[in-house]
Amino acid sequence: MENYVDKATYNADVEFWHARITFVVQRSLCEGQFEAFQDFHAGVEDLCHALIGAIKRIRDQMAVFFPPPPLRMKRMNWIQFASWSEYGHGDGVEEECSTWGYYGSQCVKICPDCKAATVINPNEKAA
Repeated sequence: MENYVDKATYNADVEFWHARITFVVQRSLCEGQFEAFQDFHAGVEDLCHALIGAIKRIRDQMAVFFPPPPLRMKRMNWIQFASWSEYGHGDGVEEECSTWGYYGSQCVKICPDCKAATVINPNEKAA
C-alpha cells in the first residue's frame, strides 16, 4: 500500500480486481465447478492484494487472462494461464493462483456445463 495516497484508493483497486477476476471465472465455469473451486475462493483476495503491488506489465497480462464482460475464459485461456503461472512469469503474483489454470482447463475439458459456459451469448451485454 506504500504507493497509494490513501487506503480508500487502495481498497477500491483491490475491489476492482476482485470483482473482475471473480466474475469472469464465475461466467466461465458452471455453478457447481465454480463453487467447488476451493483454491480460487481461498486465494483470490491475496492475489488481488498482490496485483496492486505488481508492475504494470503483470496487471496488463492479468487483464488479458481475466477479460471484462461479456468475454469468458475458454479452455485455451486456462491452459495459457497455467503455463504463465507454472513458468513464473507473474513476478510473484502467480504463487496465489498456480493451480487455477489446470483446474479451469480440466473443468472445460470434462464438464459439459463448463464447456457450455465458455460460449458467449450474443444477447449478453458488456457491463
